[in-house]
Amino acid sequence: MELKEYQIRALDAFVRWRHELAAAQERSATAVAALEQAGVPVPADIRNHPKGAWQTLAEAGQVAKPFLPYVERTAAAGFPIPHLCFKVPTGGGKTLLGAAALERLNRSSGLTLWMVPSNAIYQQTREKLWDRQHPYRQMLERGSGGRVKMLEKDDPFTAADVEHYLCVMLLSLQSANRRNNRDFLRMFRDSGRYTSFFPASDDAMANARLLERFTDLDPSAPDRPIAKQSLFNVFKMKRPVVVLDEAHKAYGRQGNESDEFVQSVNRLNPGLVIELSATPSCARSNL
Repeated sequence: MELKEYQIRALDAFVRWRHELAAAQERSATAVAALEQAGVPVPADIRNHPKGAWQTLAEAGQVAKPFLPYVERTAAAGFPIPHLCFKVPTGGGKTLLGAAALERLNRSSGLTLWMVPSNAIYQQTREKLWDRQHPYRQMLERGSGGRVKMLEKDDPFTAADVEHYLCVMLLSLQSANRRNNRDFLRMFRDSGRYTSFFPASDDAMANARLLERFTDLDPSAPDRPIAKQSLFNVFKMKRPVVVLDEAHKAYGRQGNESDEFVQSVNRLNPGLVIELSATPSCARSNL
């Protein structure tokens, strides 16, 4: 499938951002280490390498709206979340850009959550990404070296799958919205499906180490220092890349519900958020 000129420009900008993000992360780590060794408090902006990368590109005029302030997002675990939005006109190939962006990440393993706003788009996206002959699926295969494993929310998968394959899970936006939503609540339940991601329940030391490493995991009970073996806790530990299709529908209008959905995504501890939208909100997204 041949990309249009504006799609190529958008993807080139995405690659530049990723390169600058990596460079900013390295600069941040070096500065933090030096300040900590000297016993000097580390300013928040030095730790916030996504903001530093974006500001560098904005000063060079390499983002769509360099005059707008950077929109910060923080994961539940406390680290800054790199995020950006592809502004794509209706019918302009949002799914294509999402797949092409994932291809350019060149990840052969890990977890990606692809969120869509409706059942109709869910079925359309599923049809394309599950078809090994479809150009979108082939982009994922090229980017991962042929190691794609497609998943739906109730499909079983293991720690070995995430370690050895690029696991792409298709989710509806409702699954990540906690407002009166059974699908959302099910992700918090203890489940025997995800035991490979967690220590044995009777291994107190291993569980203590896990909770020390991932301090925001939900416990199995308030008085038990054992992480709940839930899908949501798996997401938190694996820091997924999140592709948010029709992001404007997810965020909706400014207000409590919009804020709640942003926080729901932040609670996933994403390592990266890629938004696709025809009408993005400048208050929510970096363009």
